[in-house]
Amino acid sequence: MLDFLIMYESKNRELEGDVLLGEELKRRGYTVDYIHSHYFRGKKRQAKVMIVPYAYDNYTLYHHVYRICGEQKCIINLRSEQIVAKKYENDYTSWGYPKGEALKMYTVSWGRKETEGLLAAGVRKKRIVETGNINFDSLYVNKEFLGKKRLGEKYNINQDSKWILFISSFSLVGLTSKEEEGMISRIGEEGLNFLKLSKASRDKILEWFKQLLNQEDNIDIIYRRHPAEGEDSELKDMEQKYDRFHVVYNEVISEWIEAAEMVYNWFSTSGVQSLILGKRNVLLRPVEFPIDEDISIFDNDPKISSYDEFARDAIDGNTSISVESRQKYVDYYKLEKGGFYKLADFCEELINKPDADIDCGIDYSNLVGKIRGKERIAYFFMYNLVYPFYSYMYKRKKELSVQMFSGYNEYKKVMDNICSNDEFLEITKKVDRIIAEYAKE
Repeated sequence: MLDFLIMYESKNRELEGDVLLGEELKRRGYTVDYIHSHYFRGKKRQAKVMIVPYAYDNYTLYHHVYRICGEQKCIINLRSEQIVAKKYENDYTSWGYPKGEALKMYTVSWGRKETEGLLAAGVRKKRIVETGNINFDSLYVNKEFLGKKRLGEKYNINQDSKWILFISSFSLVGLTSKEEEGMISRIGEEGLNFLKLSKASRDKILEWFKQLLNQEDNIDIIYRRHPAEGEDSELKDMEQKYDRFHVVYNEVISEWIEAAEMVYNWFSTSGVQSLILGKRNVLLRPVEFPIDEDISIFDNDPKISSYDEFARDAIDGNTSISVESRQKYVDYYKLEKGGFYKLADFCEELINKPDADIDCGIDYSNLVGKIRGKERIAYFFMYNLVYPFYSYMYKRKKELSVQMFSGYNEYKKVMDNICSNDEFLEITKKVDRIIAEYAKE
């Protein structure tokens, strides 16, 4: 049986940290493999320890564990979305905290505040491992970055201009009408309100970008799409009209943060990567942002609400980070290197215990019982027949044929987040160099 099976959802958000952990475990003599959370074919995978990006409740455990691996006994939840809006942060029954059978898993915490929240939500102390975020470990090995020159050559961006990076969180803006209806039916009125806020904010921010590009000749604006953000006709039009406006998707976000002179954000927790790399996290807020929808770590970060203020900051802004901003982040994150080592130590400790001692005790009848028979049949056909067909069409870019089938846009987002063999090889090479650097210390 495989020792560790590591699941990822977004190649650009999680996979570098996952591979860092996986390659360290391989170095220690264990067998490791990787799998995507939304796409698989073949028989169910089995491992002594399964590591998942998230598992909020019985429903997500069914989808991302049971249907792929069957009744997996030992599961570690990386909980890749630990920083949530203020209205969810202290609501321990909200989506941001594990519930149901998910409470029984081993759960990674990024820092003191997250550990306190998990305990309040009902996770037992012995099931919490406070390591920090393993996706940040590569940030401390600065020479591993591609750098502005190589990124410029790779993506045809002027290396001599000033780079303005915008980290997008507008994953809701590109939803189809059907996807919007589905989201609102699940979340309710607050989902509709946040959708309206997202659309109004992005419209204003894109107008600011157009004005700045018309005003300044020595600035390139790099729009980094969110992993769940699909292709967008307005962004394509801007790329065609302005040769100094670039929409990028590939590379981990830290590559772009490290290379850019100025970094702007709207709602992305990538602000902490900016902090680690010595860049301010400046929030563009052209539309009033409800306090309870905001994130606590942003409390002391600068916020810009007008074009004139944005233009002044982009052209001549101060790049120093305030002490208050840093302290707010430290409350939620262990900002220290070696998180993957700590997690690898924990994994090694687990796998060397008898099976009975590491069994999470998940009652899978609670999972399957929540999913109706018709749904189980539908999921079987979707994952074993429909997805492979889409994959065939996607790889051959038969756009006209593919668009005849509902759900293709959502499927395309899944395929865009699956790591190719070449991409995986590049990540592994980088990770091996990072592990070697850590080993020297």
